Amino acid sequence: MKEGSCRGIIFRLYPYSDASLILHVLSREQGLISLIAKGARRQKSSFAGRLDLFYLCQFEFILSRRSDLHTLREAQLLDEHRALARDYELLCAANANARRLERLIERQIPVPELFGLFSDYLKYLPLHAEPRLGNLLFQVRLLALLGNAPKFDRMRLAQSRMELILSLLEKSWEELLELSPPKEELQFFERVAEAQLRDCTR
Repeated sequence: MKEGSCRGIIFRLYPYSDASLILHVLSREQGLISLIAKGARRQKSSFAGRLDLFYLCQFEFILSRRSDLHTLREAQLLDEHRALARDYELLCAANANARRLERLIERQIPVPELFGLFSDYLKYLPLHAEPRLGNLLFQVRLLALLGNAPKFDRMRLAQSRMELILSLLEKSWEELLELSPPKEELQFFERVAEAQLRDCTR
């Protein structure tokens, strides 16, 4: 049996049979993969308390020879993203962006930059003075990584908007935590990012 290992974030999980779970995991080493955690829904399972949405874990698994669904052998919980889990609206936003990312990337193709982007997003989203800015920051940087960033330099933007978009593209997540731009600025860039993301998934 060939074994695999990766550090990953649980993107999605759902029941399989009476006792098991299937996980979709975004990992640095393996890209987006699917794992089956046999017996994980049983009360005395070794996976109890270790598998939930957006948990960051170290996964050890047995590679399948017949499909892209691999068998989870062990999961070590590294980060629960507890602050995110306590805010339902932020959790819904993170889930929506996870679905976007899942539709835009190929399975089992490692892209460490995308894993790093989503990891930063989950870490810093609950800390932003303006949570909508955290979502916009993720979407703009996702488009940039995919080579589909809107051509802002061709839009003849006002100076304030150009400064904001340059900040989103160039500054660190920490530097942007206290930034709280006017609502009309956020709404404008949200519309642009949403339109570009829709084009990417067609």
